Amino acid sequence: MTPKHSFPLSAETQFIAACCRWPHDAAAHAAVQQTISGISDWNVLLDACRRHRVSGFVYNAIKQETGVPPEFRAQLKKDALRAAVYANAQAKETVRIETHMLENGINSIHFKGPALSQLAYGKLEIKQSNDLDMLVSAADVPAAIEKLRDLNYRIKGAHYPIQPVLCDALLRHRNQIELFSPQRMIVELHWQLSNAPGLLPNIEKDLSTQQVALGPHGSVKTLGDTDLFVYLCQHGALHDWARLKWLVDVAAMFFSKGDSVTAPLMQAAHDKGAGLAATQAQLLCHLLFATPAPASIPQRTAQLSEHALRRIEAPYTRETLWEEICFNAGRWRVQRHFYPNSFAALGLLKVHRTSLSDIIAMPLSARWDWLYPILRLPRWLIRSVNAKRSTRKT
Repeated sequence: MTPKHSFPLSAETQFIAACCRWPHDAAAHAAVQQTISGISDWNVLLDACRRHRVSGFVYNAIKQETGVPPEFRAQLKKDALRAAVYANAQAKETVRIETHMLENGINSIHFKGPALSQLAYGKLEIKQSNDLDMLVSAADVPAAIEKLRDLNYRIKGAHYPIQPVLCDALLRHRNQIELFSPQRMIVELHWQLSNAPGLLPNIEKDLSTQQVALGPHGSVKTLGDTDLFVYLCQHGALHDWARLKWLVDVAAMFFSKGDSVTAPLMQAAHDKGAGLAATQAQLLCHLLFATPAPASIPQRTAQLSEHALRRIEAPYTRETLWEEICFNAGRWRVQRHFYPNSFAALGLLKVHRTSLSDIIAMPLSARWDWLYPILRLPRWLIRSVNAKRSTRKT
């Protein structure tokens, strides 16, 4: 029996989902034609494509469709071409970074971004990624930050050379840090795949890997299919699948390939503590992209999928600290189900007790960690006031 959902999807979401089916075969083409008549405001649709970061998929699906306004097609083509150019630049940069790391004795794993695009779609240009995700061991973080500095990547707001006290504080309070280059490239340096100790415990200790060729640029090491599947499902679940691009990836690479591929992956996800996230992803991919349905749908999976559909339609916005607090409290109530128990789920709140900007501006030793939660509110108020003053001046 085909599972149903009570939350109504907008015409825009239905159309985008039809365009994002992969491979884009005759059935996908028919779905696009069936949903295109429901679009009444093409500007709303364009905004949705950009929010979900799927312009390449949508343009690929509609470039020959006669029912699409020329203005929409032209703007989407521009977005898709821009994303394609950036994707190729990212692939080249990924190879450059891994080469530099290996030359300096640092083993790194590059996941999502260009590596995932090549694995899932056999091409670099169609998938849009804002940053390059790179995993190293915690012991290699100081050296990795320094070697990324050789390539002109910097932690925003940090003073160089990076002091050991800052690296130690980052390792205690975060699982990743962003570094930026003058060329507007972003590297997200990870030393753990999860920011909470109760989630995917010790997954980094026995990761499977594989090599993937990034077109003419070279090859890099990425996660093996099983660990990549587990990570992508858990990552998407903990972000409420708010961007369709995350679901498109798992649908294209895994769920579209049938039970012979997905059955062992689903079992591995259950064994590694991500079974609920994987089942939720399987149901959402079926509802949105017509991939095979789960064999059974527990009530909790259905409820969590309804929540994700709401987030896909209208992701939360939060502009004030109170809105941020309410958002994270509500998020914890939903996402605690992805943890082995509610106590372990408290790890999800750990990252919100401190502000990354406070850690970078005021790196403290472990004995002074209790100061970070106390300083967060006054420092946030100071930043807000300064931002308003800067806005008035401009």
